[in-house]
This record gives sequence, structure tokens and C-alpha cells, in this order.
Amino acid sequence: FAYNRLSLSVLLMLDAVSHSVCNALRRAVTIGVAALLFSTKLDAPTITGIVIIICGSTSYALGSARDRAEAAAAEQEEEERTTLKAEGDAEGAVSERRASDVETQ
Repeated sequence: FAYNRLSLSVLLMLDAVSHSVCNALRRAVTIGVAALLFSTKLDAPTITGIVIIICGSTSYALGSARDRAEAAAAEQEEEERTTLKAEGDAEGAVSERRASDVETQ
């Protein structure tokens, strides 16, 4: 029960892919800890599999963080462009109003 409750709590905090990556890392850690506790020798294919899991999970985490940073920067840049455009439109309207006031006088 506790494992399922913890897994659901983590899933609510992360997206599904990140949760899957954490689950893969959990399996690698479980294998490593079990090998240490029970003094089991790990053969080359097992160690290779654990290394692949860890490298793949790390690559995903780094790539995902980079993608999120790029998306946030693009969103901020777009927001700044929108703000500047809105300010420019407002200033243009004020200038046009002033120009028409001067012409009517």
C-alpha cells in the first residue's frame, strides 16, 4: 500500500515520462542494493544494463531541463515583444491624437 501511495504522490508531481524514468532508476538502485546486501556478483550484461539505465535517465533529465529552459526563454521573449508592441501601439495612438489636435487648432 505504501509503495503505491508514494508512487501516486510522485506521479502527481511529475509528468508521466519523468515518473517512468524515476521508476527505471529505482529498479537499477534496487538491483545494486540487493547485490550488495546479498553479496551477489553482477555479471557483465547486468552491469551494462544498469549503466544504460543510468545514462539514459541522466540524458533524458538533462535534455528535458534544457528544453524547459529554452521554452521558458522563448515564452519570456514573446511576452516582452507583446508588451513592447502594445506600448508602441499606445504611444502611436497618443501621437496621432496629438497630431490631429494640432491640425485642428
